[in-house]
Amino acid sequence: MHVNLGTDMHILDPARSTFVAETIPTGLMARLGHDLRVEARGGSGRIVDDKHAEARFAIDDMRVLESRRHGTAQWGPPPARDTAEIEERLREQVFKRVAAISVTAVLDGAFAELEVVARDTWRGRVPVAIKHGDKQVEVSGATTLSLSALGGEQPRVPLGVMQLEDAVTVRFRATFVEP
Repeated sequence: MHVNLGTDMHILDPARSTFVAETIPTGLMARLGHDLRVEARGGSGRIVDDKHAEARFAIDDMRVLESRRHGTAQWGPPPARDTAEIEERLREQVFKRVAAISVTAVLDGAFAELEVVARDTWRGRVPVAIKHGDKQVEVSGATTLSLSALGGEQPRVPLGVMQLEDAVTVRFRATFVEP
């Protein structure tokens, strides 16, 4: 079955799109840490043609959406006292000197060849679902990215007893609408 993005001009609607990365702590004291869901807010993008799309997300607009004590099942609001510090570490340590993350996608049937660029580049083949609606196109999927492949650095925690796992799971739903 051939699926395409469509040929009419569509732009990313950030209010109807979600891009959420899940991080997991590792190390000797990981059990005392929190798993995090970090949301890339805002963003801009467009469908270029029937097989190509692109998007861009500012690092400064990323926010901690939810957290849970490492290894537990219950997600909830992040601890208010830690949220600002976590977001600062994301900007100043993990993605130091990176203003934005750029994503390009080339559709190949039910898959997309993604290129994700921060300081460095990650490339991968990701299964996607595409829905065409009234003047909109929705592309959804999930993948696991390598922070080190993107040029991300480990946040510094005293004595190195806890760090961020290199593999980050990203779930996305990109909704593109006619302007």
